[in-house]
Amino acid sequence: MGHMKGIELYPKGKDTIVDSKNQETYIYILINHYFVTSIVESITFFQRFN
Repeated sequence: MGHMKGIELYPKGKDTIVDSKNQETYIYILINHYFVTSIVESITFFQRFN
């Protein structure tokens, strides 16, 4: 909490420029990261108590 770290959401993503051709893919990957990947650790923690 309180710090940010850069992560690569896509292989060679830091070298990829988002444009109109790949915008939809970028948005899908970003949403997947925020709503799935980034909370896996928290969900796993709470599952242990169920």
